[in-house]
Amino acid sequence: MADLETYIERLHQGRLAEEGREELAEAQEMIETVFLGLRMAAGIDLAAFAERFGRLLEERAAAAIEPLVAAGYLRLTPERLAPTVKGMRLHNSISSQITNAL
Repeated sequence: MADLETYIERLHQGRLAEEGREELAEAQEMIETVFLGLRMAAGIDLAAFAERFGRLLEERAAAAIEPLVAAGYLRLTPERLAPTVKGMRLHNSISSQITNAL
């Protein structure tokens, strides 16, 4: 918002108080989902990822995920892909490896 008064006025009118909106391509949305999901201890809900994108993350990025699981950086269950404590410290590198495999 350019100014606080406009922001407050829009809120009082029940309108969205946003100046703009960024539209992401599906590939960018997948990348964002991986990066944001792996920042949390709970990780990525694999069923939600598949429903949203029509792709199985664990299969599509298996070449990147499997070595990270074997090295102890990620935990893969049928429900979730999540970072371990060791993996949380290398979040950006791990997320980049997975998104490059997409």
